[in-house]
Amino acid sequence: MENNNIIKHNWGYEIIWAKENNYGAKIIVFERPGKTDFIMHSKTQKELGEGNVITASIMAPYSLECTSKYGSLAEVNNGYTENDDYIILKGEILNEISL
Repeated sequence: MENNNIIKHNWGYEIIWAKENNYGAKIIVFERPGKTDFIMHSKTQKELGEGNVITASIMAPYSLECTSKYGSLAEVNNGYTENDDYIILKGEILNEISL
């Protein structure tokens, strides 16, 4: 059985537990050190954090990095908008270079 609420990545996975028009939430789990895609959104604003809160504003590119063996953080946002992901640089490339 396929679970559409879990998205696998090369660094770990995302567990989506709220996906509505006016709010959304997920847990981002790193299973090893790594970086997410360098990405931005034209309509979605995000609050990310575990211990500290980081705001990813609309049209502000960001990437997350886990430097320890394992890690996780929570994300809440202002709603799910289909096709609102604009990948600037893939995480696989970011893992090979230092910005």
